[in-house]
Amino acid sequence: MSNRIYTTIYQLKGINSFSEIEKWCKKEFNSPVKHSKRHQEEFNKLSANEKFYKYKWIYFSQIQTLPIVIGGNDISFIEARAEIEYAKRKIFDNNQYLPKKDRLNTEDIDVIFFELDKNFYVVIQTSNINQIGRILNLIGAEYIKGQEWILSGDLFNWLVYLYSEKDGKLNSKIEITSISGFTGTVFDNENIVSSKSMEAIDLIATRAFISTGGNLEEVSIFLKDSDNCSISCKLDSHCGALIYVNDSEFLTHPNGLEKNENLILYIYTYLIPILREAFCNNKSKFRLEKVEFAKKIGIDVIKEIIKENKIKLDELSSVEDNEET
Repeated sequence: MSNRIYTTIYQLKGINSFSEIEKWCKKEFNSPVKHSKRHQEEFNKLSANEKFYKYKWIYFSQIQTLPIVIGGNDISFIEARAEIEYAKRKIFDNNQYLPKKDRLNTEDIDVIFFELDKNFYVVIQTSNINQIGRILNLIGAEYIKGQEWILSGDLFNWLVYLYSEKDGKLNSKIEITSISGFTGTVFDNENIVSSKSMEAIDLIATRAFISTGGNLEEVSIFLKDSDNCSISCKLDSHCGALIYVNDSEFLTHPNGLEKNENLILYIYTYLIPILREAFCNNKSKFRLEKVEFAKKIGIDVIKEIIKENKIKLDELSSVEDNEET
């Protein structure tokens, strides 16, 4: 089991029950071998099987139910695994196609289908954009609604505020014990402040970024839920997640699932909905307080810069005088 799990979530459309998803277990998708006009003649010589890379499901579980009730409802889900064929870097030898077995890579990709609030979703367990696209092709574009779950930059800034000013208490049972690894933009995609591998709340650049109105796009948190688990993960604005499995621990009774599956389902069926609901309930108050919060951490940043660089107050005065002239 890998220490790191990368996940992406997509909402499905046109699905009203798991029985419709179960029918996909025999579904396959043939992806044509890419070729240029220069290789058209050689491509035409290939057998039908060698002209395509195949995506197919190799495992579909029965419908399962989480042992915990969320929002008064049972959470049902299906685990599945797809086998994805794709090309190696080298597919030609002397301008001729290599035999398929010599130009073929295969990878198994795990996915989880689940239902929440009468909507159906798929969580794809890979960080590779190409493989995500292949899984979506296997499911079928007609069933993909898109990445409908969005976490706003204000929500991530609120988590920093919660950690800094409210001891990280999300509610009576859940608290953020550390927060780090921010990425955000101020005006466009070229202005990115990123801090990695240390407590970002203590980093001058990150606090300066927040104090000047920047909205974060990504946050890493270590969170403790006394009822369920302690979890270390990174979340982005489209609800993509990076879960650090070895740094996380699931506390509930064994339910037959692997640790990584429990953590994935916890994030998407419980944690993210709770974060969104808590922020929704607090965003009006936070938006009133965030100006003072930004001012406070801005002053802290200025003090640290002055101390670190041994800047004298009269030097600041001379800067102000120059700006006025």
